[in-house]
Amino acid sequence: MTIPTPQEQQAIVHTIMSDESAFPITLPILEAWAIISALRLAAEHPARTKAGATNARQIKAAFEDAITSRHPKAKYLFEPGRMSQAQFARKMKPILSDAEPVTVNITIRQEWMILANIQLAARHPDMNEANKARLVQIAEQLEAHLLESHPQAQALIGMGWNPEFDR
Repeated sequence: MTIPTPQEQQAIVHTIMSDESAFPITLPILEAWAIISALRLAAEHPARTKAGATNARQIKAAFEDAITSRHPKAKYLFEPGRMSQAQFARKMKPILSDAEPVTVNITIRQEWMILANIQLAARHPDMNEANKARLVQIAEQLEAHLLESHPQAQALIGMGWNPEFDR
């Protein structure tokens, strides 16, 4: 893999972050929940910027809204510390078992941010292997879609999986 220069990296990221092309993403609730969890875990990474945190909250809210549109009582499950882990697991099980997918409209910029957050979350010490595998599958789908419109991002995406490139 040829690593782009810092200037090339900046130009690629600027192009993607300027891309507000919207598209629907349809996925099972379990995968939407995995994205929400990845956004939450990635928020703990020291490289997280204030702008990145704000954007992640907006993306997280869109996925939460998609779940609560079908399961209105799930809204309070998104508030940390509201109940014990056992209570949470019991209340979340029927929601996560819902096989009907949800659809969330996101932009290419948001897709890039979800992918980056998944890359950070996958390395979090609290990430278990089952969730990591699910997140990597989701990331591969997002990556394939993103590269259709931004093939120049391939090296940067590869760098995102390598902790040596964390800032």
